[in-house]
Amino acid sequence: MGSNARGDSGSLKASLRKIAGESGRVRFRARFVMLAVWNLSLRASLIFVWGRWPVGAFMGEHSITFEEHAKDEDVRRISEGLGKYNLEQTGRDDFRKLNVFVRDNDDEIIGGVIGGTYWGWLYVDLLWIDERVRHLGYGRKLLEAAEEEAIKRGCTQVFLDTFSFQARPFYEKHGYIVFGMLKDFPPGHERYFLQKTLSEDLSQDAFI
Repeated sequence: MGSNARGDSGSLKASLRKIAGESGRVRFRARFVMLAVWNLSLRASLIFVWGRWPVGAFMGEHSITFEEHAKDEDVRRISEGLGKYNLEQTGRDDFRKLNVFVRDNDDEIIGGVIGGTYWGWLYVDLLWIDERVRHLGYGRKLLEAAEEEAIKRGCTQVFLDTFSFQARPFYEKHGYIVFGMLKDFPPGHERYFLQKTLSEDLSQDAFI
């Protein structure tokens, strides 16, 4: 009779420990759920206050795609989005294309400058002269024409880049100064970044 009582007592203690363990797990799960709800409420509050979803929230819902041949409207969406942000930060949206061409008697383009002006700067993206008319001064004339137009637009500075196998000496002859360089771009060569302060007195004595 005493043995059964001790056995019943042991079973009761085991049951109580099991109930306590289950109760502990339930309390833990409840705290976890409450924490998750609080976290979501906090994120919702941040959206309400700042008008944006915190970085990293539900990132799994979005996809990143590689599109080599993207639609024009998709590319324009990125450009317009960045342009809107730049305008908010600077208060200026004055980008204008600046293109200057050399044409032969048949109206064929044999050289030109492709660039743009914005925020008081001229950026020369491309300068090219057909090999049939190189070393005749057209490179100088094109560059000066671009600089003169930039000055008319209120620009005071100009920057561009070139490679070690291209026209660095030509630009330096016209007052450009190297302010940066990338080695092995492409391998075995360098890419140079140059700038110049624009003035009304443009050089007339250098030829490409």
